[in-house]
Amino acid sequence: MFDSITDQNQAVSRLMSMIRHGFVPHALLFSGLDGVGKSTTARAMAMALNCRASEASGSVGTTGQPVTQAGEGSCPCRSCRKIMAGTHPDILTVVPSGGLIKIAQIRDLCSKLLVKPLEASMRVVIIHDTHTMNQESGNALLKMLEEPPEKTMFILITDQASDVLPTILSRCQTVMFTPIPAESIRSRLVSVKGMDAERADVITCLAGGSLGKAMALCDERQNRPDPLVFRRYLFAEFEGLLKGGLFDALSFAEKLSRKKETALNALETTLSFIRDLTVFPFDRDRVLNRDIADRLENLSGRFSTDSLLHMADRVLSAHQGIKANASVRLCLETMAIQMKRI
Repeated sequence: MFDSITDQNQAVSRLMSMIRHGFVPHALLFSGLDGVGKSTTARAMAMALNCRASEASGSVGTTGQPVTQAGEGSCPCRSCRKIMAGTHPDILTVVPSGGLIKIAQIRDLCSKLLVKPLEASMRVVIIHDTHTMNQESGNALLKMLEEPPEKTMFILITDQASDVLPTILSRCQTVMFTPIPAESIRSRLVSVKGMDAERADVITCLAGGSLGKAMALCDERQNRPDPLVFRRYLFAEFEGLLKGGLFDALSFAEKLSRKKETALNALETTLSFIRDLTVFPFDRDRVLNRDIADRLENLSGRFSTDSLLHMADRVLSAHQGIKANASVRLCLETMAIQMKRI
């Protein structure tokens, strides 16, 4: 169940310990980058709490719930198969609608929780992108977290715990998920995708610690530009922003604002450029974008470390604004103008 989760030993060990000892809290918050295994782990947790194979063996924790031998491979029992297929009636999921988790979704969830679980030993509610809840929907969920229904636990998933409403955060135990090591991502790209080493290095850099993003970047079925070509194009635009005038700054913003996902990816890649410009004078071997090291060298002496850190702050602010559903173009234009003033 947990054995398919890559490089999250600390998080997985903590969860397995909870299950084995029968002390599972009613609400967990999984926090970490997209694509590092949070959703997969939430599903594994639901399977472990409801595995019928462990019931047959008589392995039961102190809460009276079955304790699976988590981590020992996939389970053929009916409950686990249904959870894997997404058809289990007592494993409920909530995902943002139109970029937000709305109060109507939480009210619908609460009405479902008034009924006892149909077949699960422990009903599990998985709420994705918890940080997209506004005050209204958050307050509606809070009432359920304060008085959770019997045999029900919540798993809330977010990129960053600090973005979750404090009242929700205080009712959960947080489990941190770390970025996937670059070597693990690179190895997976070479061994699973059959990618050559140079291309794997570039994809690994673009992924920024997210295995899910790395796999998406090399998925030919996705309607997206070639990541290597896009990165070189983006660096040329970034150079134009730094060297040009106000018109170049606004042009940079306009070109990237046409699609939200593209804008977010571009900002994450731009952060890697700024990071490389910062470390280049001190340790060239630590540069991530090694195939454009000569171009980075030409820019690295133009800006002080303080200036580059201020640039990084502007990029992060724009990224956060866009993820919070602010105007993509306004966020990018504000960022570009502020960077020109540094």
